[in-house]
Amino acid sequence: MKKIFAFAACAVALAAVVSCNKEISSVPVTTKTLTLGFEERLPDSKTYVQSVDAGTIYWGTTSQDKIIYVFDAAGTKYNFVSTATAAEATRTFTCDTWPVDAEAGFVVWSGKTATGSSPDATTVSGNTISGLSLPATQNISNAHSFAGNANIAVMKPGDSVLRNAFGYIRYTVPEVEGYAAIKAVAIEADENLAGNVEIDYSGSDPVATVVSGGSKSASATTRFKNGYQAATYYLIVPAGTYHNFKITITPFANGADRTDQNAASGTPFTLSAKNAVVVERGKYTDAGTLPYVNPNPEEDDEDDDIEWPEDEDAFDYGVNKGTQKTASYPESERTALGIANNYVILDAASVTLDKVTYYGKCTFYGNRWTTDSKPGPSVWMDGYTNVIPQNLCFCWKINRPGKFLYFPCVGNTTTIERGVVYKIAILKTIGGDTTAEIVTTYTPTAEEFDTTRQPWNHEDMYLEFEITKDQILGIDEAATVYLWGAHPAGKLNVQIHHFPIKWTPTAKQESEKNN
Repeated sequence: MKKIFAFAACAVALAAVVSCNKEISSVPVTTKTLTLGFEERLPDSKTYVQSVDAGTIYWGTTSQDKIIYVFDAAGTKYNFVSTATAAEATRTFTCDTWPVDAEAGFVVWSGKTATGSSPDATTVSGNTISGLSLPATQNISNAHSFAGNANIAVMKPGDSVLRNAFGYIRYTVPEVEGYAAIKAVAIEADENLAGNVEIDYSGSDPVATVVSGGSKSASATTRFKNGYQAATYYLIVPAGTYHNFKITITPFANGADRTDQNAASGTPFTLSAKNAVVVERGKYTDAGTLPYVNPNPEEDDEDDDIEWPEDEDAFDYGVNKGTQKTASYPESERTALGIANNYVILDAASVTLDKVTYYGKCTFYGNRWTTDSKPGPSVWMDGYTNVIPQNLCFCWKINRPGKFLYFPCVGNTTTIERGVVYKIAILKTIGGDTTAEIVTTYTPTAEEFDTTRQPWNHEDMYLEFEITKDQILGIDEAATVYLWGAHPAGKLNVQIHHFPIKWTPTAKQESEKNN
């Protein structure tokens, strides 16, 4: 079991360009400049945006790092921009429309640009800074660093440096044969690790609090650049004390080609902290070098003694524990059903391909099924209204627990703007009693997605969901997992694209044990 320990300072990765766009009519204006860097860290800190200097936080060269937001004493926001072309420890930002008589108040680096699919929404009221968010999925784009859109930094009036709003969980991904041995890392705790944030800066330090949309988990994939990179990485989390803290490690499968961005995943395993984990603002709590082989295999062995049902119609039947299976559209099955590109399943009708059943109204587009632009399922299984749908969804049977990857397609901002909510439900029979429950509700946010990406060449954009042992323990027969998307009241409709799921069993079956 891995012990979480040690504290030392950490700091901030940043990035972006936009013009100063606050226009004030009939008020005399002037050009105002600010030259800013970040608070000092302890000498043994090794976190930085670019590996040009291990002891200094550098502004990056991407667009988010070329804009900061400055508020006047009345809480009006102004965009200060930089034309910098190289990484640097301090940077000068300029605004040409600063009111001559205005006094500068709070300064914020939010990790967002002023325009785009998810523009900066920071506001200030008194000593409270709102409109900020810490993403649960943190895509780390630099080795030895952290997600460039997550590490919010703020400065109060009269101060001279930006201060980090959060703290960090530091971990090291070891190297095997020149490449990373671990593909992804996720953490969870009883407390919120991400969500929409407010910062109280009435005292000497900024205090960040998750106020809505909280997530008790956070994750990051290992950076890929001509191969997966072994390095030290940082997950950004609010400062605080975390209980029942766990790290789930997804290693690469044996023999996986780690120069391939779609390299196969091995069997995930989870390590638990013995004690509460404390994270301080601007500092990291060190998880050390993570193992890529489960150090506690006996825990898995205990689960493998469970007798799970065997059903040849289940999607995971015949799939070994830890082996990923991707839903496919076999040509022979499609031909038999007359399914070609643009084939439409009528509302509440269904087709089954590779043991996954798709319910209409939806259209087949070769690499995905696209459900109709309706508010959500309207036909439900008797006795399970608003839980088990009979249209605008898809489902598959499982003999045992597992994890699956799913891509909630956001090919543009429409899906996010219209508030699509994805739901995962399980229909199961235990002791002859059939029940159903929604086990996951998920709403994608713009912070989690690059809306220009598509799953076939960006597997890191898939999200992982889990059907746990405890959720289906004791089932008499294969359980059925349902997944669908719906639109909240008051939101316009939009088509929802369903790309193939990628399922990995996390327990053995009798057929596996007997081999």
